[in-house]
Amino acid sequence: MSIFYRDMNHERIGSRWLEWEGHRNEIKLLISHTLSDAKDLGRAIVLGAGNCDDVDLHFFCDGFSQLTLVDIDAESLQEAINRLAPDLSERIELLGNVDFTKLDQVDFYNRLTDLLEQKTASSELCSFLIHIPSEMLEYSILNEWEGQFSVVISSAVYTQIFFIHVLTLFAVHVSNYTSEEVSAILGELRVLRNYIVKAYNDLMITLAEEDGYIIAWSDVVKFDEMSPFPEEQFYSIHSEEERIQFVFDIAGKQGREAAVVGMQDLHEKLIDQNRQFACWIWPYSSNRHYITFGLAGRVRKAEV
Repeated sequence: MSIFYRDMNHERIGSRWLEWEGHRNEIKLLISHTLSDAKDLGRAIVLGAGNCDDVDLHFFCDGFSQLTLVDIDAESLQEAINRLAPDLSERIELLGNVDFTKLDQVDFYNRLTDLLEQKTASSELCSFLIHIPSEMLEYSILNEWEGQFSVVISSAVYTQIFFIHVLTLFAVHVSNYTSEEVSAILGELRVLRNYIVKAYNDLMITLAEEDGYIIAWSDVVKFDEMSPFPEEQFYSIHSEEERIQFVFDIAGKQGREAAVVGMQDLHEKLIDQNRQFACWIWPYSSNRHYITFGLAGRVRKAEV
């Protein structure tokens, strides 16, 4: 699976760092507002750091005594810190080849590919998908780092964590199934996706110290030439509260399901006091932009 995500990271263009400056600034604002009253920031961990194009490592190193970057793509992590001065890179710990889903541990993708290549009946495929969560429970991720971080940060993980890869695999074999069978298989894939996204949120919480902070952002709604952002309607709204509601309404109708599920679940797992929410436009590429949601707050382990 790491090869798939390595290929995704290699799609980046050289000017992306400059074009994403506004996006990084929004992230820094979210973090600054969230941690404004924090006395000791200590150690931070960033999950899904990848190329670090949306993570200002100088900002993070200034704010935390120690920084740990985690991603399934170890090579991109190394390339990211190679761009730093030695005195900064020495303060950063890298954890590469980490699969947040535990699907690699149960050999999910190889087993699914075998079933698809054998043109396995849809009922058997659905049964396979239904039983995967119980297999995943037998494994753990990053358990040696549980409770070690004052701040746990998630960098646009929800929409990348599972669904894109599995749909790419399934698309090659979709012609072997009727529309009803495809609908049933996709339904079970969505159930599995939601389970994985919520389990990922639980992972973030286990990594945090008692009363530690969770900070997450995710691309939620995609806009491109075929589905442009309704700018005139948006900017005709003068109230910030009404603008936020307008964005929520769009997310409810057009939102990327994994992001919506992840944000809603995380919202419920953070205590209400001083919980932060932000949204902004992420200029991902010249022809693709995203409404991005940021959510942050403290979690009490007893409430998980």
